Amino acid sequence: MARTLRALAWIGPLAATITLPTAAAALTPRQPSTTPPALAADAAAIEAELAGIAQQGLSLGLRTAPVTVVEYTDLVCSPCASAAATILTPLIDDYVRPGMVRIVIEPVARSQRSSEYAYGAYSAGMQGAGFADLMLAYARSTPRSDGPLDSPAALAGALGLNVARWRSNLFRPRWANYVEQAVAVAAVGNFTSFPAFTVRGQPGPGGRAPVAVLRAPVSLAALTAAIAEAQTR
Repeated sequence: MARTLRALAWIGPLAATITLPTAAAALTPRQPSTTPPALAADAAAIEAELAGIAQQGLSLGLRTAPVTVVEYTDLVCSPCASAAATILTPLIDDYVRPGMVRIVIEPVARSQRSSEYAYGAYSAGMQGAGFADLMLAYARSTPRSDGPLDSPAALAGALGLNVARWRSNLFRPRWANYVEQAVAVAAVGNFTSFPAFTVRGQPGPGGRAPVAVLRAPVSLAALTAAIAEAQTR
C-alpha cells in the first residue's frame, strides 16, 4: 500500500479504472527442450548490452543514480517494443552505464497475455535477470502488437535461468499487486497509450523531488531533455 501511495502522490486525483486480468488464470506453455537459434542470438545480444550493469527486480542501474526514469509499459505493445530499441538502448548506453540514470520498468497489463509476460519478468527478477527478460521480450516482439514470438518460459530459458525455479516463483501474489499498482498509476496519470515515462531527480531543499511526466508518444530527445532538467534541480 505504501508503494502505491508514494506512486500516486505526485500525479493527482484518480482519473480512470482499468480491469486487470486474473493472475491465477494465466497459462504458461512449457519451455521447449532446445532454444531456437534466433532466440538464442537475441538473448546473447541482450546479455551483452546489459553486461556489468546491476539489475534489481525490474530496474537497471545504480540505486544511487541522481535521476530515476520510470517507464509504464505493456509487454504486448508494438510501440513499447520499438521504444526499447530507439529509447531504452541509447539511454542505457549513454546514461545508465555511466551511473547517471536508473531505469525502473512498471508493466501495465491490459490483457491476459501481457499479464503472463509481466509475471514472467518479475519471476526472472528473482534470478537477477528481470530487466534482461523485459528487453528480450521486446526484441522478440512482432510489429502486429501481439507480443513476443516466444513463451515467457522460453525467454527465461534462453537467458540461462533455472526454469524450474522460475516456474515456482511465477505466480507470487506480489506480482499481481505490483501490476495492479502500475495500472492504478497509469489511470491517475491518464496514460491512455504506452510507453509513458516519469523522470525524477534528487530531492531539493524541501525534501521533495519534482517529477516530470511524459505521455506517449515520447521521443528520446524529450526524455533526455527531461533528464537534463532533473539533473539541474
